[in-house]
Amino acid sequence: MTEKVKIKKIVDKKTGHCCQLMAKFIDDPRIRISYYPDWRGYYLETTGIGVQLMFNCPWCGFKFPEDLSDKRAKIIKKECKIDPYDDEQAGKIPEEFKSEEWWKKREL
Repeated sequence: MTEKVKIKKIVDKKTGHCCQLMAKFIDDPRIRISYYPDWRGYYLETTGIGVQLMFNCPWCGFKFPEDLSDKRAKIIKKECKIDPYDDEQAGKIPEEFKSEEWWKKREL
């Protein structure tokens, strides 16, 4: 018989992350974990310039919400007529897309 695992559905109000350990390690420059609010994603930074998307918190097991990096790019292309991957055009990306403002506004 398998045991059901409870998954937390709320974020730690004090830290803004799923648990205090996640908040602690994100703030520690020795640990290569980052949160990108504009993508709503947690990442492990790899060697060089690569990153690996995290799906769950390694400390409390919280299942992270969907990463929005692809949706963000599509919306910027459609609404702003800007290619977010083009270095010349990237400087024209509106401020709302540089934070969580854009996805909260769209209730994603």
